[in-house]
Amino acid sequence: MVVKKFFLSFANEKIWLEKMNAEGYELMRVLPFRYDFEKTDREVAYAYAPLRRGRRTLFELKGRDAGASLVYANGEMSLFKKPALAGAPRLFNTVSEKKLAFYKYKSSLTTNSLVMLAGAAIFTLLGIRLALFPLFILTALFAAAFAFFSFQARGVEKYLKNDK
Repeated sequence: MVVKKFFLSFANEKIWLEKMNAEGYELMRVLPFRYDFEKTDREVAYAYAPLRRGRRTLFELKGRDAGASLVYANGEMSLFKKPALAGAPRLFNTVSEKKLAFYKYKSSLTTNSLVMLAGAAIFTLLGIRLALFPLFILTALFAAAFAFFSFQARGVEKYLKNDK
């Protein structure tokens, strides 16, 4: 079964994937805006791991848990799955290592959002000072980027709070 869906937060994506698995569908492949499922009787546990700026390589994560299989990896996040009977994919040695990896990821998102906010402020001031309307378009773009990164950072908090 193919489902076309878009998520801004991987925390919301995980909740939806668990719901789909409870309905008897296992995620097999992910393409942009497309999720491929197969009907199955086995329960699957999903786990995410940040891949931000080479702090953790995909090769290293694959070696942590031999029973876990990679579903997808993009520039920032990877998703692994494993049969639920064998437990959740163990991608981190300790809970504190997992929290540290996710908080580093959140920190980079927060830094990006603050840079975008500063850019919006600069273009606003330049637009007012020089009375150039096109600079306000850049202000709007930087403000939208600020909102996006802030939303992503809140998603990390939501994921850590809801993760079992």
